[in-house]
Amino acid sequence: MKSGQSSAVGHETDYTIADFVADHRVATPTAAAELVSKSDRGSLLTHIQALENKMTQSTTQVIQSDRQKIHQLINSYGYQKIRDRISNYAQHLDELESDLTKYTERAIETKQIQLTSLTAHMQSLHPLSPLKRGFALLKQSEQFVPDHQALDPNQPIDIIRSSEIAHATIQSVEPILENSDGEL
Repeated sequence: MKSGQSSAVGHETDYTIADFVADHRVATPTAAAELVSKSDRGSLLTHIQALENKMTQSTTQVIQSDRQKIHQLINSYGYQKIRDRISNYAQHLDELESDLTKYTERAIETKQIQLTSLTAHMQSLHPLSPLKRGFALLKQSEQFVPDHQALDPNQPIDIIRSSEIAHATIQSVEPILENSDGEL
């Protein structure tokens, strides 16, 4: 579209220099606006509507094209492969969780058995444990008397059993002789 120079000073009878260099001269600013716009309201609305339709069509085409691309990507082998891999990893994770649960349960059971065994062993090693089986401990001068130590005759001694302590005096001490089979 060719543009030109227009002059419209407004309601003056005089001429200005601009009037002589302008492509068009009109008497009023209103006449200048009509000359410059050359379009009526109807043609402007038609042009705006055409631009709106063109923009709507263009936007719709872009959305449809992008929608097709997304649909193609979703149905593509690569996407399906990723989804399958994720599914396989999820299955593998479930199997590992199950294995870990079984292993943990077995480890706890094993440790409980070991704890029970060690507890029983520790109880059997307790110095007072033999008392529950009918044995007694001897204490002389506030000291326990070990098996290899000889007892002193005519000395007071404490005999400690599981349910009582007896205070006694040793009258005599005789050695025990073993037979050839190692029995008393």
